[in-house]
Amino acid sequence: MLTKTLYYASYFLGLLGILSAYLSYSVWHYPYDETGRYFEPVESIVYHQQTLEAYVFMAVVCLALTVVLLTAAIFRSRQ
Repeated sequence: MLTKTLYYASYFLGLLGILSAYLSYSVWHYPYDETGRYFEPVESIVYHQQTLEAYVFMAVVCLALTVVLLTAAIFRSRQ
């Protein structure tokens, strides 16, 4: 039962990591000004450069936890 939970948690965190990586890639190319802001006039949204750093951090943490959980699930299933 615990092995199945580890697999499901690793799948969820893997998908969350991939989504965060996609979001960080999508805002990577915005031309931020010197204050770290980008205004998109079509949607009237102000993007901050800090969101890019948060998405990258979240992607790295989620993908690292995915590797740890998958490793634990594989070792647990072999016992």
